[in-house]
Amino acid sequence: MGRKLFCEINPTCYRISMEKEILKRKCKDLFARCRFAKEHQKDRLPVIVKSHSSVMLRKLNGVDITLQ
Repeated sequence: MGRKLFCEINPTCYRISMEKEILKRKCKDLFARCRFAKEHQKDRLPVIVKSHSSVMLRKLNGVDITLQ
């Protein structure tokens, strides 16, 4: 068995690791050349440009459905 990741040690370490990743993303976004929206629109837009749906559970040969 290999070494544990830092986030797998205990819930506190998981929280630290999660906050680190959030901070990394915010720093990356801060220095990005693209602009982000400043306000959130609650109403849905009138046109759907693209939609996607996929099967969450598939029946596979030799695989118990409860293991999915």
